[in-house]
Amino acid sequence: MVKGVQFFSGLLLGCLIVGQEAVPRFTTLRSFLMIQDQPAERLPYGWGLTVLPLPWINFGHTGFVYRDLIKPAGNDSFELDVPNAISQMRATNYLLLDFYLLDFWAVVRPRVLGSHQFTIGFGIRGWSRVKYSRDLWELLWFGNYPYAGSSKELLLQPSAVLFGEWRVGYTLIRDRWSVGARVKLTSGLVGVWTSKAKGTLYTSPDFDSIYLMLDYEAYAGGQFVNVNTVDSTVKFLQPGIGGILGNSLLLRNLGLALDLGATYDLNDRITLSLAILDLGWVSFKSKNGGTVRLLATSDDSYKGVNLKELLNLDTTLVQTISQADTITLSPLEDSLKKLVDYSVTFNEDFKVFMPVRIYAAGRYKLNNVTEAWFSAGVSIFQGVYPVVSLGIARGITEWFKAGLYLSYKNRHPFNVGAYVLLSPGPVEIVLVSDNVPALFTYRYARSFHFRVAVNLYFEKEVKEREVRLE
Repeated sequence: MVKGVQFFSGLLLGCLIVGQEAVPRFTTLRSFLMIQDQPAERLPYGWGLTVLPLPWINFGHTGFVYRDLIKPAGNDSFELDVPNAISQMRATNYLLLDFYLLDFWAVVRPRVLGSHQFTIGFGIRGWSRVKYSRDLWELLWFGNYPYAGSSKELLLQPSAVLFGEWRVGYTLIRDRWSVGARVKLTSGLVGVWTSKAKGTLYTSPDFDSIYLMLDYEAYAGGQFVNVNTVDSTVKFLQPGIGGILGNSLLLRNLGLALDLGATYDLNDRITLSLAILDLGWVSFKSKNGGTVRLLATSDDSYKGVNLKELLNLDTTLVQTISQADTITLSPLEDSLKKLVDYSVTFNEDFKVFMPVRIYAAGRYKLNNVTEAWFSAGVSIFQGVYPVVSLGIARGITEWFKAGLYLSYKNRHPFNVGAYVLLSPGPVEIVLVSDNVPALFTYRYARSFHFRVAVNLYFEKEVKEREVRLE
């Protein structure tokens, strides 16, 4: 498959639908796609590279959908229906986003070193994980008075990173098994990390007081952030495409991650595989841009507090954040200091650990041009995001292959995916979506993934073991 949560369910597709087969042409092209999410994948002798490093995206949200929030208002205009969106939320909601702005790969398996395969790559990628409660948005929108005599959960835990990534990999190949590893050097561009996000709010039955318990810690910063410690302002720079690419290539905020994988041919029909991906972190250092740390705590009672009037989130502060590239923290500080003990510090280094992806998969060859597969795995980052898929793929002709599959991913129970491979000559054109209906009904979709890849692979004319299944 090609990756699901961040690269996971999306690249999981390329990893499972795109496996080895008895037909050499199919084996070549599918394996080159598969190498991205399985460091141990075995290619035929030859070399390949990405021709067009096109962007791709994976998105999932368990809360409201687009149509719940955006309503037609006549004359081709729209209006926000926040109460309706809140009514569609679950008690705890998850938003996931994974994307590549640039994704380049090159692979070589020299004939003189038949048991050894080498990989190099570069990409600019990002991911986001946001966990929030319905209670929080009810309090922010309606205030706390409608919920007298009850406790509400204050949960808002956002984390997001944009970074560059250099990759170098090696695969050891034997007759029936292979093992591979890949080292990835990361360059943190912009990041937000919420390390603590616990809180509850209780409003007394007579509306006389509230009890607030809060333990919150968050970091933000990067190479495109400038902080002024004198007037407490945070300015977001606009580097442009050249600035993003240059800072990614230079590895100014150096971090490290590892990919590990293994494959094993149980027999001539069944192939098993295991992979652990993105085991590492992205770094943000104050000497390479600005960083901010916010710490807020509370464990006390307050008399006669109306949160909606106190925070005033629907007017001045929201407009300031949405319309300017500079945020002044003072208005928020004036409100927060009435409720919590907090501190804002600048220029502290921090790391954001990446969502670790672990999966196991099996492929079963029905005949020379058809195979079925099953996979199960998880992405782990401040929560567990499972991915399960089942599908079938078939070579229609030597240059055309297609597959269909069902999956559970992005905490969405039912996704219908499709995969198409066109391979005229050494060119490989791949179109993948883990949820095809969402391409046409995005207003109602909670899970969305789409990717296009254009690669080249030049195979050496060397006879390798070829299995023909009846």
